Amino acid sequence: MKAIRFFLILVFISVLSNGYGQIMTIKGVVNDTSGIQPLPNALIMATRIADSVLIGFTRSNEQGAFELTGFEVDTLMITIDHPKYDDKVYFLFGSKTNFDITIKDIVMPSKAEQLNEIIIYAYKDPIYYKGDTLVFVADSFNVGQNAVVEDLLKKLPGIEIDDQGQIKSQGQDISKVLVDGDEFFGSDPTIATKNLGAKAVESVEVYETENDNKGEGEEDKIQVLDLKLKDAYKSGYFGRIGGASDLALTPINDAIGGNPFYEGELLFNKFNGSQKLSVFALTTNTPKSSFGWQDAMKFGLDNESSGNRWSQGAASNQNGIPETLRTGVYFSDKFGKKKNVKLKFNYSFYKSDLVAESVSESQFFLKDTTYNTNDSTRNQSAQQSHRLNVDLTLPIDSLTTLEISGSGQFDKASESNSDISQFINEEQLNYLTTNVLNSNESEGQELDAKIRLDKKFRKENRRLELQYDLFTSSSSTEGNLYSTNVFAPTVGLSDTTDQAKDNDNSGQSHFGNVTYTEPIGKRNKL
Repeated sequence: MKAIRFFLILVFISVLSNGYGQIMTIKGVVNDTSGIQPLPNALIMATRIADSVLIGFTRSNEQGAFELTGFEVDTLMITIDHPKYDDKVYFLFGSKTNFDITIKDIVMPSKAEQLNEIIIYAYKDPIYYKGDTLVFVADSFNVGQNAVVEDLLKKLPGIEIDDQGQIKSQGQDISKVLVDGDEFFGSDPTIATKNLGAKAVESVEVYETENDNKGEGEEDKIQVLDLKLKDAYKSGYFGRIGGASDLALTPINDAIGGNPFYEGELLFNKFNGSQKLSVFALTTNTPKSSFGWQDAMKFGLDNESSGNRWSQGAASNQNGIPETLRTGVYFSDKFGKKKNVKLKFNYSFYKSDLVAESVSESQFFLKDTTYNTNDSTRNQSAQQSHRLNVDLTLPIDSLTTLEISGSGQFDKASESNSDISQFINEEQLNYLTTNVLNSNESEGQELDAKIRLDKKFRKENRRLELQYDLFTSSSSTEGNLYSTNVFAPTVGLSDTTDQAKDNDNSGQSHFGNVTYTEPIGKRNKL
């Protein structure tokens, strides 16, 4: 069958296409091997012989019927494909008088057995099945010069993409998008679909696999879309750099020319085969103190979209904007002869400094007297945070995997709040001054280490999981309260409060879990 097809293509490729401007229509009814039973959901594809470009496709309905139209008269190869049967191929010569064609008595052939050792392809269909895997040949679908993968996927029959980048294939949700069998800078599918060029893709494969991270109520199987890259495009980079400033032109306390506001950011991703590197940095003295959720997901920064964020409504931040620095690196790679040892590593650093000052004057009118108050407040705070995460996956054999992961965090913070108030009577005498200074310094550390053994068996769905988790934490705080109340000399009174408070906390927890799953019948598990 393959040799005959190759021969016919060599013959037909020499036939010049006839462009009459007329629209071709091709109809038919697809039956199974009996020739009696209609075959629904068969894929019918029209490929132009001159350049091997897929120009139309459709699927047979419940009665096996189909109608393929919308393209100009040409010399075509019609391929009828179904995963349970071998391909059925027709070659059609369109002309002025032969543009409405009905193919009669379409009977699908039985699936041929092929030797696994040697497979020779004389011609590659735009869509075909490789076992249970649905394969789309990327170059068979026309896309724009600067198209990305998302544009290519929208051209593939049966593939749907919504506004959020979520993908469906043949009506089923795609749970993972991989690049050459591996995640591309994280689990968000849009990292690959919006950053990789369509011309870099050799083929798109859709298949079903086990859900290794199955949660309660989730399916045992998930749909995966795997982008296979051409050899010339297996390494590359993408990113973004930006900056902005008001050049000190924003009035502060009715004055121009003070400290300028600024924002600067760097997002850079580099990949070379299985090795992936992400570097990021953000420095600012505006309310933007972290990357947005969309940016973090787009560049695979799973731990950078939340955490230490400046809140304008917080009591200590009502007057002032912090100076923020956030930077770090993400790295992942595969090692070993079979490239089955996986290492993931990421480190991030966060630093924030805030100085907030306010001054107010108030006057109070009472029935028998009048007095004024002068209040000044200064809040100063600083934070530092280091975070480290490491994940190592070691296959012991084809059925057993050992996973080791660890995460650590070190935080340091200081805060100082000063409040000074003066009470002045109607004779403009300062009869009371209060001064309150509240300061705190704290440090904290956390360490979380996990080890997990996942053992599968040759019997389907039989599984053994062993897990141990160690968590330790410690923190210390030193606080001081110093306040004075000084009355006018005529009153002759004053008082002082000096308090110190220290807190030390530490904890440790151990968690172990053993899970054994035994299938009972085809649908039940114990």
